[in-house]
Amino acid sequence: MNKKRNLDHYERGFNAAEKWEIVLQLIIFIAALFVVMTLTRRLRLAIDRKTQSYVTDVALQNAYRIEEKLQVLQQDLELIKAHVNDELPSHQPIFLQEAAALLGFDSLVIHANDSETGVIVRENQQIDVTVALDEQRQLTGSISQQRMQQMIQSQSFGGQGLSCISDAEGRVIISPTSLEPFLKLDELFVEKRDAQVVADIEQMQARMRSGERGVLQFVARDQTELVLSYIPIHNGQWVLLTLVPAALMSREVDLYAFWNYIVLALLLIFCGLILMLSLYRNWKHRRRLGEIAFMDPLTRAPNDSGFRLLCRRQLDMPGWSPSSIVFINLKHFKLINENYRSETGDLVLKIFMECLRQTCGQGELAARIEADHFALLVRGQAYDGLLARLQRLQGQVKQALAAQQIDFTLAFNAGFYAIYSASQDVQVMLGRAKTACWSAEKQELLLCQYDQRLIDTLNQEHAMTAALPGALRDG
Repeated sequence: MNKKRNLDHYERGFNAAEKWEIVLQLIIFIAALFVVMTLTRRLRLAIDRKTQSYVTDVALQNAYRIEEKLQVLQQDLELIKAHVNDELPSHQPIFLQEAAALLGFDSLVIHANDSETGVIVRENQQIDVTVALDEQRQLTGSISQQRMQQMIQSQSFGGQGLSCISDAEGRVIISPTSLEPFLKLDELFVEKRDAQVVADIEQMQARMRSGERGVLQFVARDQTELVLSYIPIHNGQWVLLTLVPAALMSREVDLYAFWNYIVLALLLIFCGLILMLSLYRNWKHRRRLGEIAFMDPLTRAPNDSGFRLLCRRQLDMPGWSPSSIVFINLKHFKLINENYRSETGDLVLKIFMECLRQTCGQGELAARIEADHFALLVRGQAYDGLLARLQRLQGQVKQALAAQQIDFTLAFNAGFYAIYSASQDVQVMLGRAKTACWSAEKQELLLCQYDQRLIDTLNQEHAMTAALPGALRDG
């Protein structure tokens, strides 16, 4: 738990260069996604245009075929007209019956001159083609609704396209074999769903009235996307409507597009996983570097660098309270390694570090500086309070060693420096606490404070040491 807390202190996120690298990767990732989606959308639009063009071309060929068929029917009647008068009146019914079967009419009749000549659509969707025989008589060939439906039905689109004939106002005069889609189409002409649909319908109706051809793509109520082609025929009096499911033309492309989206999604997931793995490995790498740089591998406590870093952050926090830095030196620790195994020495260091941790409260730090040297950042600056704390530490260490059946009295000396300003250099303060520790060892004290008296004593010792060579020369 302490290890995790210490590592969290060392981790301060990514530096500026790493942040910009991550941002750049995300920008490239999003840009690639946007480009793919844009290209896919443009591909879909291109497919729609090709579909509309193909439907129009096929419907136009069908329109030409219907126009040609109507013209052929009229020409056939003109040929029959030339021969019917040559037949005896008693033979005319048989002749007309045989001619109707040969030319594709349901019936051929001669009647009084009481109707218009040309191609006429009756209420039962029967087509009458009428030519004048003379001033009193007319010859009319009738084609049933079923024959007309077969005539106008396109053989393209795999039988899934439907065709019908309407007038210029959009009223169906020759229905297809299945009228249901065109009943829905009638609803489309009436229903006002949104501004774009209304505009497209009004444009289509205007073009139909003016004898122009075009194509309309829309979505039916059952969410089926349909393509409707409208082409004027019969001198603009009729309109050939061809209705085709849009998916019929783009089904294979849609299948490839679907798998393209699947592959894209898998690619995005893979790239996302790679990015997350990269970030995770970067985080682990940074954590490992922090562990190597700032943590003691034996005790899992902060080392010298880690102590100085954490101490500076602690002192820079708002609400700083008077604190002290304590430097501790274990006495005669080499005897442990000489009398016991090195594993026992390592265990003693771990035990001592754990006891130090237990003495630390909120906002305090414990570290192993090097070898048998330890450091503390503690709250308070009173000598008596720190002395009592170290005496309790001695008791805790003794009990912990006894619990591990280590028969060794671990003694230590300590020195502390009272921090008077949070802006002081941690290395300097730690050095002063270390100096006080050496003074405590020299005086055989448990604790010594780095203060003016110690400074005066050190200066006096230094002066005596500097004067000693000259004094020896002078005798």
